[in-house]
Amino acid sequence: MRRVARRGPPPRSPPPRPLTVIDQVREGVLWVLCFSPRTLGSRYAPFIAHALPSVLAGLSDEIEPVREVAMRAGQVLVLTHGKLHFDEILPAIESRLFDDGWRLRQSSVYLLGDLLYLIGGTKAVGISGGMDEDDAQGNAKVAEAIRKALGAERRASILASLYMIRCDVNMGVRQGALQVWKTIVPNTPRTLREVMPVLTSQIITALASSSEDMRTIASRALGDIVRKLGDSVLNDMVPFLQRGLGSGDENMREGVCLGLAEMIGCATKEQVEDNIPKLLPAVREALCDESGEVRRHAAAAFQKLYRVVGSSTAHLVL
Repeated sequence: MRRVARRGPPPRSPPPRPLTVIDQVREGVLWVLCFSPRTLGSRYAPFIAHALPSVLAGLSDEIEPVREVAMRAGQVLVLTHGKLHFDEILPAIESRLFDDGWRLRQSSVYLLGDLLYLIGGTKAVGISGGMDEDDAQGNAKVAEAIRKALGAERRASILASLYMIRCDVNMGVRQGALQVWKTIVPNTPRTLREVMPVLTSQIITALASSSEDMRTIASRALGDIVRKLGDSVLNDMVPFLQRGLGSGDENMREGVCLGLAEMIGCATKEQVEDNIPKLLPAVREALCDESGEVRRHAAAAFQKLYRVVGSSTAHLVL
């Protein structure tokens, strides 16, 4: 008779390490920052610039209780002083949206959302599983209130950053950014066209980043834009990316190859074929790059190109 081996209980995750005195001090300081805005009211305004760095540093702390208190302190600060002092709070939050740590990116997205909801006079919308990511639910009044408060230039910068974060490598960050976008944007294609110059600049900067996550986010965002806007983006971006291949920065050239691969993968066959005269020289140049990593990413772009147009055109690369 065959014996069936009994399975034991699943392995338990290691218990969290106990808080040290230093951890408790950090948590205690953040609790003070959590209660101070409401306690002091308008008298707290001069201390915002001093409190924000500590709150944002706590959001990426390795200790979970410290992160939780930091998040609460950030939310209290936004709710109590965000409407009158957003010009101080917003730049600090915006600067953390592309931090290397995903926890800080996620917390910054949540705080940014709370601030924009406050300015626009709205609340976060719910996101159902079957909803398309471009089913924006924001209304024109909310969008106009945000535009008036921030100004056209700052609004474009915020929305461009938020759109890029929708393509984050971490699912929690993506979902948080998507919820904020749906709440404050009434029409995704129209808003994309409005912020395209700023968004393009941010994508190019991220493609040249030393962080692989940032380059991936930028290339995904580029592919997503091609999927939504098509020919107009391909016509403008392919020559721009090809110029990036002449950069002495290897990170930039790797990012360009990632961007080319995403653009080719997201475009329709007709769009790729129409832009073959621009795509072929770019892919050929990348395949001959001196860097092995650049050539590896270029090979991925060539593979996608081959799948779309077949050997009849792709052989011209070689």
